[in-house]
This record gives sequence, C-alpha cells and structure tokens, in this order.
Amino acid sequence: GYRVEVADTVGCGDAFSAGFVHGTIQSQPLADACRFGNLLGALAATGKGATAGITPEGIVSLSLSDPERIIAAEYERYLVK
Repeated sequence: GYRVEVADTVGCGDAFSAGFVHGTIQSQPLADACRFGNLLGALAATGKGATAGITPEGIVSLSLSDPERIIAAEYERYLVK
C-alpha cells in the first residue's frame, strides 16, 4: 500500500479491483497489476465518497513520487523485488 492522507475509505476496494483487473487485461505481470490496484485504492482514499474522482494527473503524480510504502513484517516474504 501507499501512505496517503485518508479522507474516506469508501470505494477503495472497488478502485483496487478496477486497477488490478485493468492490469490483468493488459497482460501485466501480477506484481504490476497489484501495484496499480494499490495505487488506485490509495488515490480513492484521498477523496470523499465512493465516486471521488481519480484523475490521470493524480495517477501519474503518485506513481512518479517516491511514496512511503507500507509493508507489514509478516508479508515481507511475499514482496516482489
């Protein structure tokens, strides 16, 4: 996950699913599809409500930034490096 300023978590799971499915349909590697899903889920959390807008600029900005990644110790062994 990405550390962002959370305004509302409604719709985050849907945004993750959309990003993951998009990556899968585009034949991206599993890790990349998951990464894009996490990115969209994080962006969804920054807006209010289930239909908070996710803009192309927001996607590019967060993906190009060096966000603080959240990695729980018990899942570290599953990291794709």
